Amino acid sequence: MFSNAASYGKDLGWVLHHGYDGCVSEANATRHQEAMTDIYVPFAITHPALLAGILYVASRRYMALTADAVSAASYNEKMLRYKFLCLRIAKKAVASDEFSSDATVALTLVLASEAVRTLSALL
Repeated sequence: MFSNAASYGKDLGWVLHHGYDGCVSEANATRHQEAMTDIYVPFAITHPALLAGILYVASRRYMALTADAVSAASYNEKMLRYKFLCLRIAKKAVASDEFSSDATVALTLVLASEAVRTLSALL
């Protein structure tokens, strides 16, 4: 997808600015949504690490998008709980002598992606 390091930074900046929705063309939107509901989410539900990551991201996004202050505060609390759960799961996985599972790697990528989004929003 990225031809060199310079284009990687440029492309990553575009994704951070426009969000993930801009990465899926309108022509592929239906197929992408079907894959999310038929493949990705059911798979994630079977892995506690991925489920925690999904709930963390969903809580953070809802908190950021809602105009209701009470609801935002409630989802901020949920977001923090899920984030700490994600961190505990990742810490336990890293501390074990076993190789990292695909779920652990995916959770780490979710946490890293959300950290970058948070930092870019602050800058």
